[in-house]
Amino acid sequence: RLQVSAYTNLYSRGSWGLRGDLDYAKRYAFTGRLSIGFQQFRTGFPENQSQNKTTVIWSHRKAAKSNPNWSFSSNVNFISDNESKNNLDPINPTYFNNSFNSDINLNRSFPGKPINMGLKMSLRQNSLSESISLISPILTANMTRVFPFKKLIKRSNREWKKMVERIGFSYNFDGQNRSNFSDSLLTQGDFSRIADQFMYGMSQSMNLQTTGSLFKNILKITPSVAYKSKVNFMEISKSYNAIENATQIDTLNRASLSHELNVNVNATTMLYTYFDFIGKNKPKMRHIMTPTVGYRYVPQINPLVSANAGADESIINYSPYERSLYAVGNTAESSLLTFAVNNTLELKFKSKKDTLTGFKKVRIIDQLSLGGNYNFKKDSMRLSNISINMRVSPRDYLNFVATGSFSPYAWDTSTGRTTGDYAINNGQNLGRFLNMNFSTTLLLAPKKSREKIKDEKVGRNDVWNADFNYFALHPEEILFFDIPWKMTLSHIYTIQANQNVSEINPNPFLFIQSLSVRSDVSFTKRWKLAGNFNINLVEKTITNANFSLNRNMHCWALSFYWTPIGGNKSFLLSIRNTSSIFKDAKIEFRKPPTFL
Repeated sequence: RLQVSAYTNLYSRGSWGLRGDLDYAKRYAFTGRLSIGFQQFRTGFPENQSQNKTTVIWSHRKAAKSNPNWSFSSNVNFISDNESKNNLDPINPTYFNNSFNSDINLNRSFPGKPINMGLKMSLRQNSLSESISLISPILTANMTRVFPFKKLIKRSNREWKKMVERIGFSYNFDGQNRSNFSDSLLTQGDFSRIADQFMYGMSQSMNLQTTGSLFKNILKITPSVAYKSKVNFMEISKSYNAIENATQIDTLNRASLSHELNVNVNATTMLYTYFDFIGKNKPKMRHIMTPTVGYRYVPQINPLVSANAGADESIINYSPYERSLYAVGNTAESSLLTFAVNNTLELKFKSKKDTLTGFKKVRIIDQLSLGGNYNFKKDSMRLSNISINMRVSPRDYLNFVATGSFSPYAWDTSTGRTTGDYAINNGQNLGRFLNMNFSTTLLLAPKKSREKIKDEKVGRNDVWNADFNYFALHPEEILFFDIPWKMTLSHIYTIQANQNVSEINPNPFLFIQSLSVRSDVSFTKRWKLAGNFNINLVEKTITNANFSLNRNMHCWALSFYWTPIGGNKSFLLSIRNTSSIFKDAKIEFRKPPTFL
């Protein structure tokens, strides 16, 4: 089955665009879509400048049953100028996107063997850094975990024999050809300089791991040993440049082999606590605490190189693999004691609605965890910052996540900078939070409306269409004429400790707070009004806003879109056919964004 569509855009200032879409499918074999577009932007009088843009979007999926040992997939999203804002469509869904990823994968599995091989091409574009990363090809070979001693050890109740029997071995290989370059080289067509920046290398890793238990399975122990070897075909050498009194970096194109090794052992258990409450439904709360303690040792295998290469021939330490394809670790010895604890709280009570067990469970706290480490080999500040995370989901329409980083060290009250002493020894209590982030998402709608939105998401995933994939992921943004109203609130609040206090910014804490409000209302059965605001609550400004007015005319739909605030100010008046067969029968009047 093949379907070909062609589209064109013409504007009075001379901007124009062409796009061709090819949808294809073969039953029990594959499905895919290829979209190629070209646009030319003209500023008009008096500059009369032009800018060309090419886009390629290709998605392909192979049916698993056609050949279960081979798989092929593609997800290409290529933009020639690496800029999503330059688009003829005023309702540009990718306006705020800063990165675009493209991947083409070919994989081979071997039935009855724990081996998989793959070949991949990857392209990463980022408009903020104005950079592009091309990795072609990526060759991978993986062997899933096997147990070589399982048949050699006779079954026994002794725990040490069980640990030997459970020893698992896994292997991974990775070979790459990568080039990181500025997007200007692509727009200029300077492919020779792009080729000059390619780096080559290979990496392989092996892992040995087993599990055991102590005290009648109360304490679980997991020791492991990991080894890596990396081959790079480029190194650097630093020397002193007397003319510029600076460090000179020379590139050495030669092969070199490096090694990495680390040893780990972790111990964990689960502690249960129950609290009974008085009440008609006999509520009971269960607290599950999961503490984990581990030790990790990393020997110094690749020490840093010392050279009189700094300013005034000062001594600097560097790694020859700083600019290689594979960065090399084990440059310093470390002996880490790691610790973490996770908590969950769950309430259980009698409920007549549950006819299976007669009880209902409500999760009060999904996760409340903290973790850190202590490095015995550091000269100072051996204790790391403590990370704290909490997630609460009291309802399917409400989600709250909090994360933070706590520093146990003292700080200079005049500058805000962290010092090497413990805060408790400096009279500053246990320490301070360096940053805290609170994220809350709330969907307000009648209960029946929330159920309809949930069903709509399931239906769109069953009958998937690439054109409406965004709404399959965000069903709450779909306009339902039979839903009287709904509103989505997304709030993000961030607090950061100011570690660079100055006269310009004397505040000890920095606050970042934003709110996104999305709402729609049906004031009749056929009229729907919707709006979206992005608000910076600290500066009390609206960073972006757009509105839409829609009229359902049964076989036809009338829509008006207006973006009065932001860099993409525009409007669109559209009359289109609602039938999928005649979806291209439409009339549009639009004012594109001002950059056109």
